[in-house]
Amino acid sequence: MFILYAVMIGIILGYAAKGRLKNIASKPLRWKYLPLAALLVQLVIFSDLSVVKDMPSIITAALHIASYACLLIFAVKNIRNAGIAMIGSGIFLNSLAIFLNGGFMPTSLENLKSTSVGSSADLIAGGEAVNNSIKLTAETALPWLGDIFRMPSWMPLSNVFSIGDVLIAAGICVYLVISMRPIRKTQSE
Repeated sequence: MFILYAVMIGIILGYAAKGRLKNIASKPLRWKYLPLAALLVQLVIFSDLSVVKDMPSIITAALHIASYACLLIFAVKNIRNAGIAMIGSGIFLNSLAIFLNGGFMPTSLENLKSTSVGSSADLIAGGEAVNNSIKLTAETALPWLGDIFRMPSWMPLSNVFSIGDVLIAAGICVYLVISMRPIRKTQSE
């Protein structure tokens, strides 16, 4: 949900810079089905469907990692677009934390408890993986790349987030502000 705020801020800043959303269509992204596929995979594997709940956690973790592979490929294919390198860097950091921690993003229980998804903290404290999160422990690989920050509980959809998420959010803002600007016509046109 942290990313949703980045999109809203990026659009507001884009309009403040005299841009328009319609201008984004004139600067198409390549392989744009990959982030949609990644989103779909994550929506399914982290849903409350009984088929998914009965799935072994190793399969869920593998699908989670595969969804990040799709996002990384998308970022590489679009690296020349403004902001995409920053987004790709954030995706890479999140992927690294998730891959090295068995397919789940480590998080602090204290941070998780103080967000709108705080009920998940009890499950994680009991040893269960929730959504894409596991508890930070002494064995956690690269704990500083986990969801170590939190949004204030008074914010709608407050949640925990990582350094990678910050880079993704900043990249989204840059992408939107620059892509919303009109294409300048050269004198030869």
